[in-house]
Amino acid sequence: MTPQNSLANDLIEAGNEHFQIASRPGRALFWSTDSSGRCELVSDNWPAQTGQSIEAALGDGWLNIIPAHYRLEVVEALREAIEKHRGFYLRYPVTHADGRIFQVLHDVSARTLPSGKFNGLIGTLTDETDSSNGQQILNKAEQQVYEFLNEVCLPALAIDKQGGLVQINASLAARLNAQPEHLLGSDWIARFVCADDHERLRQLLASNHVLPSEIEYQIETPAGPRLFRWHLTRLRDSAGNPANLAMMGSDITRWRQKGNALRLTAQVFDNSMEAMVITDCDNKIVSINAAFTTLTGYSREEAIGQN
Repeated sequence: MTPQNSLANDLIEAGNEHFQIASRPGRALFWSTDSSGRCELVSDNWPAQTGQSIEAALGDGWLNIIPAHYRLEVVEALREAIEKHRGFYLRYPVTHADGRIFQVLHDVSARTLPSGKFNGLIGTLTDETDSSNGQQILNKAEQQVYEFLNEVCLPALAIDKQGGLVQINASLAARLNAQPEHLLGSDWIARFVCADDHERLRQLLASNHVLPSEIEYQIETPAGPRLFRWHLTRLRDSAGNPANLAMMGSDITRWRQKGNALRLTAQVFDNSMEAMVITDCDNKIVSINAAFTTLTGYSREEAIGQN
């Protein structure tokens, strides 16, 4: 696992100094991959639940806990998820090192860097073996997700299918100048989401299709509208139907503003009637515009790199 591509590094770079995903107890296993689909992190309860060491699970090793006749299906779902930069939702059996077999629900989402670049997959494997206790298990797994959202420094929330807030962490509540407990139960979409994004978000909640890896929408804050990129995790009931939707976001307002400013500057540069050239600190040409070519006769390829 290279530090530059690790999930922990992504979150730390975004300001999360309390990353605790690997310490979650219980029957929900956390798992993540790099952009090529190789496992780079599993939770600390992985050995107790599977009998496989954390070291053995990394890379493609985690696939060894899946019986051979089911493994191809999982590998194909993984391949498609990496290729199309999207999640998947799959049930399959897992074999413990002592020979016991248990059924898991593997719920996976794509993860991206703040720039929007695909950076791998993250998901949970929830033990569903005891069907008579299935809802209790799912409730516990859902609570673990909420605990994780509360611990991260990134703004995070969870809403039900009607848009009602069922969880909001201190980081996001602070941006709204409120206490988390005072916001629970309110309509997140009607109260905080900018009007232009209402319909799109409600359609997403009503859909039973695979979620996009992330979405962008604006929220209203006391400091004015802020644009967020939200990473999505769908929580399901015991029948496998979509229930609540968890979101963890990054404020990309300034990043988008800078991007727009750079695009405007580039347009001015490219379309200027004046010959323009950009050099590096050693006075080597790194870019020219069309007017420079017209004036001097040097093409872009001929000019770049010259002093």
